[in-house]
Amino acid sequence: MANPLKGEVIRLYKTLLYLGREYPQGSAYFRDRLKSAFMKNKDVTDPEKVKKLVARGEFVIKELEALYFLRKYRAMKQRFSSRKVTRHFIGVWIMTIAKKLQLIIKKQTYT
Repeated sequence: MANPLKGEVIRLYKTLLYLGREYPQGSAYFRDRLKSAFMKNKDVTDPEKVKKLVARGEFVIKELEALYFLRKYRAMKQRFSSRKVTRHFIGVWIMTIAKKLQLIIKKQTYT
């Protein structure tokens, strides 16, 4: 692995490891899959390939965040589906999540 990209790869690994704590199939399952994916590509030294792999990892981060937001939305919908106020509440809640997701995406774009 190229030295300038080493920090970026380690940051990606730590971020994915942190996000894997809430994975639906369990954190141990996610950790094992994550480790095998990184070990499979440990010998990649070409900076362009490393950048592509990091970009793929960033995509996985966004997908995991979307998965978790969707799971929270479904739980809220199940809890409050029988109330009339629910539609307004869920609408406001979805708008809040959308704003948070936009901030996360902007933050990741600038870093």
